[in-house]
Amino acid sequence: MRIDLRHALNSLGNFARINDILREAEIHAEALGDQPRLGKVSAFLSGSLFTAGDDRAVESGRRALAIGTALGDVGLQVAARYYLAVAYQQLGDYELAIQGLSTNVNVLEGELSGERFGMPSRPSVLSRARLILNLADVGEFAEANRLADEATRMADAFDEVFGQALVYAAIGELCLAQGQLPRAIAALERSLVHCESVPLCFGSTVACLGYVRALTGNVSDSLPLLERGVASGRIHQGDSTGGAGARVFALARVRLGEGYLLANRMDEATRAAHEALAPCRERKLRGTEAWCLRLLGEIASHRGSPEIESAEQHYHQSLALAAEVGMRPLVAHCHLGLGKLSRRTGTRVQAQENLATARTMYREMDMRFWLEQAEAEISELA
Repeated sequence: MRIDLRHALNSLGNFARINDILREAEIHAEALGDQPRLGKVSAFLSGSLFTAGDDRAVESGRRALAIGTALGDVGLQVAARYYLAVAYQQLGDYELAIQGLSTNVNVLEGELSGERFGMPSRPSVLSRARLILNLADVGEFAEANRLADEATRMADAFDEVFGQALVYAAIGELCLAQGQLPRAIAALERSLVHCESVPLCFGSTVACLGYVRALTGNVSDSLPLLERGVASGRIHQGDSTGGAGARVFALARVRLGEGYLLANRMDEATRAAHEALAPCRERKLRGTEAWCLRLLGEIASHRGSPEIESAEQHYHQSLALAAEVGMRPLVAHCHLGLGKLSRRTGTRVQAQENLATARTMYREMDMRFWLEQAEAEISELA
């Protein structure tokens, strides 16, 4: 009953109550020596603990996977790998996240693709959506796009609200990362049709849509969407200091900051960046922290009188962190930012080196929207 109640509370976005319910279920399962149910509770606790900002999330997920392996329980292994991957992604451990999700995708073929294994939506769909997000973060766009086609067909065939919301949001994030902005808008708008009843996805999706619209030049209309995304994060994530909640809130804040930057509202952009950075550092959300640092570099470099030292410091911090966790698109963005800054300040050699690196990386990853920007900067330099 407590496990079933967890699914209902998850749909309502009542994450604090979920943790209490699962702790009660864990006590009962341990008292009974019921390993199958203890494994299932441990898997769900992995997701719940991380949302609450509890660093025992990974430990709980590994416990569930160990129980599932010992029992030969495929469904329990699938659930454990999924929730572990969610935690790994937030922490910037992309290799482990991709490994676990890829295993799920390979296992959940044929008849198993339609199994739910006690999860709120089919893990064959959810695992593909999460894998798309991770692959987009590290710049593996060819594989991510292949999976996007699979995930779309499966999500629409199963017609589950949460699965469709997550898949189309993931495709929107993928298209944004690659610079396919019209395609991103179409996917995100389709996700929002389902997100109204999925609080967990709504804030991040509407903020992503606002950011994409800002990049297309529609800045004034994008800001209400970005502000709505941040407000939704406050409502559904409480104070947003917990792990997954912190990442949702921080990423929405970063994108709001990007919108304010494009609108030339520098003080508000700076405030949004710092409000995003604090919970990332507290919860070791390395990938999102790298985006915060890059935004601070962008803000410093775009002021009327560029704050050169601050901009360079933040760009280099972002670049180092992004390189450490394997976020190649962000590494390229940092080189582009450094190249633009060096061109403006007249340091020609550094500008050439950074812009050439950005251009090469964008070309290798087929990020054409950003490639055009790098090539325009190179032309200006010449």
